[in-house]
Amino acid sequence: MYRTSSMNLSEPSLANASSTLSWYFYAETGILGLGSLVGIIGNALVIKTACRVETKFARQIMTLFFTLAISDGIISGVKIPLLISLKFKTPRDVLLTLRYIFFGLNAISQITLWKHFFVGFQRFMIMYSFPYYRKYFTFSTTVAIVVSLWLVLWMLNIVLPVLAGLDVTFTNIYFRHYFDRSTLEIALYEIITLGIISILPVCCTVFCHIWIVFKIVKSGLTHLENIEDSATFIRINITSVLRTILLLVCVSPFLITKIIDPIHKSVSITGFLWTEYFFCAHSVLSPFLTLCDSDFKDSSSFKKSTQNRLRSAGSLRRSRKFAASIITSGDMKTVKHTE
Repeated sequence: MYRTSSMNLSEPSLANASSTLSWYFYAETGILGLGSLVGIIGNALVIKTACRVETKFARQIMTLFFTLAISDGIISGVKIPLLISLKFKTPRDVLLTLRYIFFGLNAISQITLWKHFFVGFQRFMIMYSFPYYRKYFTFSTTVAIVVSLWLVLWMLNIVLPVLAGLDVTFTNIYFRHYFDRSTLEIALYEIITLGIISILPVCCTVFCHIWIVFKIVKSGLTHLENIEDSATFIRINITSVLRTILLLVCVSPFLITKIIDPIHKSVSITGFLWTEYFFCAHSVLSPFLTLCDSDFKDSSSFKKSTQNRLRSAGSLRRSRKFAASIITSGDMKTVKHTE
């Protein structure tokens, strides 16, 4: 069906090749290990906090943050240790097995990027149409979106490559492709699955956050008479800006590499690894931004009642000369708390 060719398992690993720079090798390994631990702890805190909410509306908002923390936790707890293990000489059978793991990690990486887009879109919906968000963007709807996302991207990254006979192998510390296929097909696979499918949610996420900041600043919502509402919009702006910067700094190098060098011939081993490290850093730092996120904090601490959210959304609508929607108090009741 396919062949694995010219895989030089006798090549020295990075550990052996860097014997004269052992301090750098061990420092890099230590930083990666620390990053993995920090990412696991941060995402565990997000999951723990999300599981403690009691109201129906809080769970509705927390669902995306909860699933995002799971994906980021997998990258922190699986992908980073795997990158560390590839820095050492690895037996042939392990290398051949790892190709399927990387197929799965590629899917999880894309799923994570799409979830970041949905987090930004959720903030967008809450600001512009909070009552309708609460009515239609329910817990069940969110779960259906997330499950569909997993199924589609899992198919694209695992099932289709296996059916097409794609064989991904590893040469010590990084992977290369060996097919009975043309270079063009290899490039198209990388560009489509790891390029376009990943770039689209990044662009949409950046647009959502920038548009939110632009509208808040333009509408003067950071200078409202109500100090609580003003502080809320300031926090939203800060979180949106930080999420945008983190996404662009950490993810862009990885995606650009996939587009300009899909078969890994131009970019050096070190350059390729650093794009992976930066991508993983996004999953390590993301949960701490989530813990500071206005929606997440308000939902976990019950500081933001439904009436306050309606008032904040009303401020935006009034500033844009929209009529506020009338929602009966009965529609806004929750399971354990009347908001």
